[in-house]
Amino acid sequence: MKSSLKQLWSARTFIDNRYILDADRNLVESNTNKPLLCIGQACALSRDLFWATSKNYPRSAVNELVNILKAEKATLPPMEGAFLWRFSQWTSKEFTIDYFVVPTQTLELIPQDVKFLIPHYPSEQGATALLDLTHSDTQEQIAAAFSEYKLHDVIGLTYDAAGEKGKATQRLSTKSLIIGCAAAIALTLASVTGYLQWSLQSLEQQQAANQVKIDEVLSKRNDFERKVTSYSELGEFLKKSPNVLAKLSHLNLEGEDVILERVVVSTNGVQVSGSTKSSATNLLQQVIASEQVKEAKFSRPVVKQNSGVESFTIEVYWL
Repeated sequence: MKSSLKQLWSARTFIDNRYILDADRNLVESNTNKPLLCIGQACALSRDLFWATSKNYPRSAVNELVNILKAEKATLPPMEGAFLWRFSQWTSKEFTIDYFVVPTQTLELIPQDVKFLIPHYPSEQGATALLDLTHSDTQEQIAAAFSEYKLHDVIGLTYDAAGEKGKATQRLSTKSLIIGCAAAIALTLASVTGYLQWSLQSLEQQQAANQVKIDEVLSKRNDFERKVTSYSELGEFLKKSPNVLAKLSHLNLEGEDVILERVVVSTNGVQVSGSTKSSATNLLQQVIASEQVKEAKFSRPVVKQNSGVESFTIEVYWL
């Protein structure tokens, strides 16, 4: 159930991560399957292609989120481009927002059908507010980063290609209107459940720690139950066949030239597998001559190896 909910709120469930723009400004189209309910296509961006910074706010300021975003949009960007944001942390005392600015020259490389820009911005880079000019990420890393995004993470990563590039707004088709409504509903639900998701993270961590101890206890209990079952079965067998060990001792299978490899005991007999340097037929005659044996025979043909050793399986029935 938990994995199904995580899958439901994953950004991949509703967003098609169709494009990757790498550090060398190469646009690559991915071959991933389009989601069944797709609210738009996304382009994942290399860390080298955008400016980023993170800011902390007291938790009480969440009621002023709209005003905070407006103020930061007006003062933060060091260049012209698309202004994006996302929540990155939420604690009992404060929350953190990552801000991104994608320069105009980068936007010119992004296809018109893109509705979301997905920055490759690992959490350990949160304190860095400079554009990283080294090619520190690969196409595989950029694509993999998208799998970590939840639906509420992309609320502030929407992108209007026509609006950013000053092009005329196109008439929306009926399909576009339906997709737009679905996106609005999905994003609204995501924003409402965002806080619950963050709260559940701490509970999941506690559960994971307890699960290790629970698994250890269950493993020991199962091991104990297996031993009890084995001892019970052995006791039941010896109760039904009290003389089985004495009968085995009278088979006369001992000797330097005889090697026993497997012995299978039942209530009415025994099956012995092994090898001998002498004659397996003579060994069978010795078994037949035993006082406790009713019948003995080879249960499979004797195999003579190149070394001269004969492999045998003798089936014995008690009197």
